[in-house]
Amino acid sequence: MRSLAEEVKRFHEWAENHPKDFGEWETDYIEWPALRAAADQVLASQALHDDEIQLLLYALARDNECEFIQASMQEHPDNGMKVAHAAVECPEPDARWQVAVFLGSQDGDDARMLLRRFVEDATSTCAAAPCLRALTRIRHLRKGSPNPG
Repeated sequence: MRSLAEEVKRFHEWAENHPKDFGEWETDYIEWPALRAAADQVLASQALHDDEIQLLLYALARDNECEFIQASMQEHPDNGMKVAHAAVECPEPDARWQVAVFLGSQDGDDARMLLRRFVEDATSTCAAAPCLRALTRIRHLRKGSPNPG
């Protein structure tokens, strides 16, 4: 298996020459299984490095239709939270809204604090609706109420 850095480089090279004439152009990439596997391997690792976090944010933003990498973050919540911390400064809207959804699946003060930063950031590129839905879900979890949907 190739490293996440190699898989992201391969995607980036492919994307440079691929037409972006529709919103889901990323789904045309036939090597998604390898890129997702590399992302999952990094998320499952014991130590997540800053360069890997940046690569994960890039890949997460491109995996905005199928959301496999976001699902892997939920399977590996400790490393998912490390990615979430970095996403606060990430300029990629498609990474930020997925991180907001991930945070909505997490319980704890850290997840609530990060999600509030997404919601309250007036210059945020994160879509407001996913952030607000996730924050509502966290509030219901904290109160012990059933998930509002």
